[in-house]
Amino acid sequence: MKKFLIAFILVLALISSASCAEVYRIGVMGFLNKAQGMSDYQAAAITDIFTRMIANSKKIAVIERERLEDIGREHRLSMSGLVDTNMAVQIGRLAGCQYMIFGSITQFESKHSSFGFGGLINTTTYTANVTIDMRIVNVTTGEVVLSMAETGTAKEDATSFSNSYISASEGTAISGIEAKAVEDAVTKLGVRVRETVADEYMQVLSAGGREVTLSVGATSGARKGALYRVYSEGQAVYDMDGNVLGRKTNTIAVVQIIDVQTGFSTARGVKEGGDPSLIRRGDKIAPISSSEARDLAKRKEFPKSRPRSPLGSDINGLDNTLRSVQTPEANYTPEPEYTPAPAPKQSRPAAVPANSGGYENNSTDPAKVIPTLGLPSGQANTLRVAHLNARRLRGANAYNKYVELANSNPNDYLAAYKAGDTALSMGKRPEARQWFETSLSINPNYEPAKKALNHMDATNKPKKSTKRRK
Repeated sequence: MKKFLIAFILVLALISSASCAEVYRIGVMGFLNKAQGMSDYQAAAITDIFTRMIANSKKIAVIERERLEDIGREHRLSMSGLVDTNMAVQIGRLAGCQYMIFGSITQFESKHSSFGFGGLINTTTYTANVTIDMRIVNVTTGEVVLSMAETGTAKEDATSFSNSYISASEGTAISGIEAKAVEDAVTKLGVRVRETVADEYMQVLSAGGREVTLSVGATSGARKGALYRVYSEGQAVYDMDGNVLGRKTNTIAVVQIIDVQTGFSTARGVKEGGDPSLIRRGDKIAPISSSEARDLAKRKEFPKSRPRSPLGSDINGLDNTLRSVQTPEANYTPEPEYTPAPAPKQSRPAAVPANSGGYENNSTDPAKVIPTLGLPSGQANTLRVAHLNARRLRGANAYNKYVELANSNPNDYLAAYKAGDTALSMGKRPEARQWFETSLSINPNYEPAKKALNHMDATNKPKKSTKRRK
């Protein structure tokens, strides 16, 4: 009886811990075959490879096409023939999905070129290119949150006697060098899906000498011999209205995986791939092909010293809050004239929302804070995306956006804190104090807001006179 009770308690604990983790449900439609020379069977195989790639994420649950079709039949909705985006989104909503992924394969080709000498020895170069177009749709709003195309490339040289060729293994839909190109394209797409949907980035876990530990393992599609670009984020790029379009990246080095474990891998710096001793824990990584690595080596743009972080960015997770002075970045376009946003609302509930598991008291990460607000999963995910978009703004644009989020979500103590932090960076101290106090009225134990107010109080004290008394 005692053993049964212990086992029962363990099962309940596992269920409870699983329910606390935020998981995003994604429906994946079959990739359309728009490439010359490729069969529908091969297109289906590429879809399966991509699905497995994103399903390995701990934050993503994939609803496959077969399940979506079953739900469509139950509700008499058809997805036969060409994919009807609106119909597929409707079915995804019925399946409880938050996002739907659509894709098409537009290029699937391989070729070779040979160089002979005396009719005896041929050097043959085999090249394959696979291009996949993909878009992610938010089923709640219908918004396309990501639209992109990636080309996977693979290149191999073979030296042998005349008529040399690379044989393809039988029994597989895609084999040889084409399979490597598919893997390259799918890995790049999978990385972007994880970043966009689950805020899940691949990073350097530890560094020292020529070897580094990466946060990608066998479950993330890592393989021995794969190449990764190590980079840090640099200056923001603004449009004419002051909105952030993205950030430049500082390539630090290229590394190659030499050992793969379940949840991580070990990599080593490659020849002419930069100085791996400049790599730091927290640097981001992205998969690249061998041809992209060769291009980086030819350009010789690797830094000789550690790239300097631009003021105002949160490179490698560093939280540059509590700044009273903000230096414009090089590509900054003058911001719109500051117009005060509505004052913070004073009547805000202080009680912890039901089923939230308690407030997050230390983090400013939307992925950690928003799950504590007790919102439905779809609404919480939409709010998280809004926070991520607001984080890319600066000055008045950022302030007005955080004010909008705080006023439309009365329990969002993170938005209130961010409104105060942005106001402080603009020198608007009264508004900053109001928003910090509003954040604490929702969550009295929120450390970032406490520290911000303490910082303001400390910097507001009159300086002691240095004159000597006579």
